[in-house]
Parts: sequence; structure tokens; C-alpha cells
Amino acid sequence: QKFRDISQYSDRELIGRTHRVINSGYHPRAFFQELWSTISAGRVWHGDIRNRRKDGTLYWVRTTIAPYLNARGGVERYISLRTDISHQKQVEEKLTKYNRALLASARIQKAIMSAKDERQLLDNVCHFLVKEGRYRFAWVGYARHDKRKSVQPMAQAGDDDGYLDQLDVTWGDGESGCGPGGLSIRQGREIVIADVAQDERFARWREPALQRGYLSVIALPFRQEERVFGMLAIYAAECNAFDADEIELLKLLVDDIAYGITGLRIRRERDATEAALKESEINLKRAQEIAHMGSWEWDLVSDKFIWSDEQFRILGYRPGAVKPSLEALLAAVTPEQRETVTQQLHSCIEDGRSRSLTFGIVRADGELRYLSSQLVVYCGCEDGATRIAGTLMDITEQKRSES
Repeated sequence: QKFRDISQYSDRELIGRTHRVINSGYHPRAFFQELWSTISAGRVWHGDIRNRRKDGTLYWVRTTIAPYLNARGGVERYISLRTDISHQKQVEEKLTKYNRALLASARIQKAIMSAKDERQLLDNVCHFLVKEGRYRFAWVGYARHDKRKSVQPMAQAGDDDGYLDQLDVTWGDGESGCGPGGLSIRQGREIVIADVAQDERFARWREPALQRGYLSVIALPFRQEERVFGMLAIYAAECNAFDADEIELLKLLVDDIAYGITGLRIRRERDATEAALKESEINLKRAQEIAHMGSWEWDLVSDKFIWSDEQFRILGYRPGAVKPSLEALLAAVTPEQRETVTQQLHSCIEDGRSRSLTFGIVRADGELRYLSSQLVVYCGCEDGATRIAGTLMDITEQKRSES
């Protein structure tokens, strides 16, 4: 009965049918080949499977398939036990997306501070959104004040295959200005296309977008004071990719980029440039507060640690209450996991590879919390690892929901 409820299929629709009736297409052929090879050999198979309900929506099940052997040792039939873990997977996917978005934001912040010209900054913005944020495609367009009110592409990155060359985007009120990019510039706000295949505002550009796997889009305006001068468009490979929290993070990020562009345009005015960078740092802190994620950096050359304000709060301290250090971070880790975390950090230094960690801490107030950390290693040309940057996210509520 539970399986019928989850899948939305009746007994008549299920009996005698193979798994293809609920196959979501998410897993590669090799995944099911390995599953079948395992149970055919008389062994038990464990794993997570994403299926599709009758109405087309997706769900995850944690699955155990055990072969039932006859007296001769041959497989007579199979018994499958499944647990719906859709909510857990949704939480995991959301955490992963926030990690990616925040890491992309951090890299873009550094690009803003180190950019030598505007085009270099725009190229880096698109590059890091695709590389770190794992979005499928990103491009920047500037509003031109010609007769057509055209939008001129300035930078792009990702899976394009000539897509941008085919676009005819304006920010006027004609048909070519009714897409997300034109509307974002004209209305001065973010425009979200949650489902490219269904949203009529995207009909003009739908076919080439779907051919390239663009299933949802967001466009966000660049502002200089009250004037909108361009927009950033980001394309994702799944529908409804941009939830409310992610939109807020991206809005803050676009504000930072706009401040950076403004700073470059008036870089001879030193005070204005410094103010833009200071505002950018404030917005980064706000982004971390929204995501409840701290960040830290360890300069391996100087042995200097930097913690964000949110990192102090996650560990149970007021910002600046303790001196950031490796010892202070490891002291918070639960005793049974401290050695493992220490080894993982040193392994990062030795092999230069990034890592993901999950561990418990005891906060300054004595409360036990669980954290997820992403470590990114930066290496010099010949000197190996020179710096480690990391994020720290409190996942205590997720852990409690799982138990």
C-alpha cells in the first residue's frame, strides 16, 4: 500500500511491469547493471534510487533488495524494502546548492578586489558561477541606449553552443524585450523563469534553450545608484532551481558585482573605490548570515587564520571573542572526531585536494552541534598548498530529523 501511495500507481498498473514504469532517467544504465549483477549473484544490494511518480514528480527511496534462494542455491525471487527519503535528499541538495553558491560568491568577491579592468571582472563572474556554482550557463548584458534599446552581451561562460549568438534581446517593451533579461533591466528587479518549457514569457527563446538543457533562468539587474545599466542571466539544468533563499544570495552577489564595476569605472577616485569594496564585504557577511554558513581561511605560509563573524557565532562565540587559530577550531571538535578532522586537514595540505567533512562540535556554551565543512586548497606554482579556505554550516536540525 505504501508503495502505491508514493508512486501513485494502482496494482493493475504495477503488477507484471518492470522498474521502467517509475524510472526517472536520473541514474545511468551502469547503475542498474551493477544492481542486477549484485542480486543475480545472490548478494544483497543497498542504495538510493530516484524514481518518478505517475504525475511526473520525483521522489527518492533508500532501497534494500535481497534475493530469496531455493534449496539448490538458485535465486527464486527478490524481496525489496524501501524507505522514502525524499525530504532528506531535498535538504542535502539545498545544502549542497548553498555551499556552491557561497563558494562562487567568495571567489567572485576576490575577483572584484583584484580585477584590473571591467571585462576581466565580468569574465571571472561568469566563469566562477559556472565552475563553482555549477550553473549550466551565465552571461552578462549591458543596456544600450540606441533606438532598439538593445542588450549587448559583454561576457559569458558555460555550455553555450552558439546560444548567445542566436539571441535577440532588448530592454524595450516589444516582443524581444519580454524575456527575463529585458524585463530585469526595464523593471529593475530579478526575473525568474521557473520552467522554460511552460513560461510564455520565454516562448521566443524556448527551443534553443531546451536543446541545450536550460530548464530555468534568473536575470538580475546591475545598478549604479538609481540607474540600471545591465543584467546577469544565469541558467540552470533543472526546473525551479532558484528558491527564495538562493535568490536573496544572488541579489546580494549582483549588488557586490555592481559595486565592483562602479569602483573600476571611478578607480581614480580612491575614496569611492574603497567605499564600494567595504560595502561588498558587508554584503558578503549578510549572505553568510542568510545561509547560516561561516567561512575561514588559513594562510599556510604565515600560519594566520581568518574567521568570518558567522563562524564565531556557529562555534558559540561573539565575533572577535577568541583569536582565530587551528587550535581554537580543533578544540571545539568532539574528542572522538578531533583526530579524524586533524588528519583530513593535513591530508589537504599534502595532496592539495579539496574535501567535504561532517563532524560534531561542543560550543562554548556546552551545546552539542553538528557541522558540514567544505575545504578548498589553493596551491602556489611550485610550493604546493599555500592556503586552505573552508565553509562551516550548522546541520544539527538535519541530523536530528534523520534520527
